[in-house]
Amino acid sequence: IYQLALARIEALTDGKPVDRSRILCIGDSPGTDVRGASVQGFDSLYVGTGIKEHGEQFEEEVIELLAAYGEQATWAMSGLRW
Repeated sequence: IYQLALARIEALTDGKPVDRSRILCIGDSPGTDVRGASVQGFDSLYVGTGIKEHGEQFEEEVIELLAAYGEQATWAMSGLRW
């Protein structure tokens, strides 16, 4: 999905290279979203809604969850509002 997104961005910018440091991947799955961002060298934001419900110890739970997948997100937050 990331390669498709990069191709789309380049098409929209007339082939100008994408500044990868300006890309933030947002997701709720350590095994796919966070890992995919990491493999591509992108920053990631883990959002604690959706796949895994978190309790009052959000930070500790997320650290443990990501470690179980061998991943680290750049940032994490309990929810995301538009």
